Amino acid sequence: MWCSTVRCLVMLILSLLMTLHAADAQQRGKVPRIGVLWTGPALAPPFPPSSPYEIFRQSLHDLGYRVDQNISLEDRYAAGQVERFPALAAELVQLHVDVIVAMSTPAAQAAKQVTTTIPIVFASVADPVGVGLVASLARPGGNTTGVSGLVTELGELSEKLLEMLKDAVPRARRVALLWNPSNPSHGPALQKLERTARSLQIQLHFHAVQEPEDFAKAFAALTTERVDALFVAGDPLFSTHYRRIVDLAKESRLPAIFHDRGFVEAGGLMSYGPNTLEQLHRAAYYVQRILQGARPSALPVEQPMRLELVINFHTAQALGLPLPSSILILADEVIDVDVAAGTVPGPPEVTITPPAADLLPELAAYSGTWEGAWGNVLKSRLIVEKIDGESARVVYAWADQPQGRFKGSWARFRAKVLPGGKLQWGDKVKFMFEMAQDRMSIEGEREEAGHVSTVIMRKVTP
Repeated sequence: MWCSTVRCLVMLILSLLMTLHAADAQQRGKVPRIGVLWTGPALAPPFPPSSPYEIFRQSLHDLGYRVDQNISLEDRYAAGQVERFPALAAELVQLHVDVIVAMSTPAAQAAKQVTTTIPIVFASVADPVGVGLVASLARPGGNTTGVSGLVTELGELSEKLLEMLKDAVPRARRVALLWNPSNPSHGPALQKLERTARSLQIQLHFHAVQEPEDFAKAFAALTTERVDALFVAGDPLFSTHYRRIVDLAKESRLPAIFHDRGFVEAGGLMSYGPNTLEQLHRAAYYVQRILQGARPSALPVEQPMRLELVINFHTAQALGLPLPSSILILADEVIDVDVAAGTVPGPPEVTITPPAADLLPELAAYSGTWEGAWGNVLKSRLIVEKIDGESARVVYAWADQPQGRFKGSWARFRAKVLPGGKLQWGDKVKFMFEMAQDRMSIEGEREEAGHVSTVIMRKVTP
C-alpha cells in the first residue's frame, strides 16, 4: 500500500515536471509578435518598398529577423486618418503583441493611452518629453522609448528650416505655413517660429489642414495672399499626401521647404531633417534590444546624429530661382541637375564659368572653369558628393596658382567604385581612398598614366 502511494506520488511529480518542461519549451519557441502602428497610404497593401513599413521590415531582416519564421508582424495603418489611431492601437493590445512600433507622434500617443505594460518604440517623434511620452530623454521611464525626430514635426529645428528657406529665397517676405491643428507638437512650436520669422523680417501666413480635402482650399487661399514661399510642417497626414502637396506647390509656383527628402525627390525644392531610413533602422534596433530582455525605461531616447540638406536643382530652375552658392555649398545632395544650366556649388571667393553647351550628358553633369581661393590644395581637389558600394558622384578640379590665386577647370561626373578602394572614371584616372571616421573626408592617392600624387577628397566643399 505504502509503495503504491509512493509510486503514485513519483508519477505525479514526473508528470508535473514534464508538463512544466513542455510549457517552457513552448515559451522558448514562441515567435515574437510586433505591432506596427503607422499613418500608411490611402491604398491597401502591398506597400511600396519606400514606405516606412517596408523599410522597417527590411531593417528587421538586416538584424536577422525573418517574418513568419522567427518573428511576426501585425501592421495597422490609418490611411491618413490619424483619428483612427486609438482604435488601431487597441486592436494591437487585444492581440497581445510583444512590442508596439509607433511611427509618428499621434500613433505613439494612442499606443501610450491603451497600454502601460506592452513596450512601445516610437520613431520620428519631435518632442517626446513635451507630448508626455517619456519623462526625459536619458531616463524615459514607463513602457515607452525610441527615436526622436526633432524636425519631423514642428519641433526644435523648425527655426533652422525657416532660416534656410530665407537663405534660398532672399526676396521672401511673406511665407505660408502649412500645419495641422490636430498634431499635438504643432501648437507649442508656433510662437517660437513666429519670433524667428520676425527676426528674419518674414510675415507668416498660417494655413490649417486637418483633412485631405483641406489641401486645395489652403493652396487657393495662399495663392490669393500672394505669398513668396511655402513652409510645410512635418505631419503624418502631410507625409501620406506628399505628392499632392508637391504638385500643388508646383502649380502655385512656390519654392517650398519640407522636413523629409521624399518631398524633394517628388519635385519639391528643398528639405532639411533627419534621414528617415536611419531612424527606422534605429527603431528596429530598439525592438531587438527589447526582445532580448531590455526594459524600455532603461533605453535612452536617441536623437538624430546627422541632419541632411537636400535640394532639387531642376525644381529651382523651373521656378526661375537662382540658388545662392552659400546654400549649394551646404547641401548634402543636389539632385536632378540640369546639364545645360551648369551651376556648381563652389567655395567662397571662387568664380564659376558655366559649361560648354555641347558637353555630353553621359560624361559630366556639368563642367567649366573657376578662379579664386580653394583651400590649401595647390594642384587638384576631388569632392566626393555621394558614394556607395558601387558608384560615386565626384567633382574633380585641377588648377595652377598664379600669384596666390587659383585658375583651373573642373568637371562633375559619376565614377565607379572598384575593389580595393579605388574610384575610377574614364580609362586612366584612379584614386585609392580611405573614409575618415566622421565620414566627411577621404584621403588617398591619384594614379594617372603611371604618375601617383597625394590628394585630399571631401564629400562637401570646405
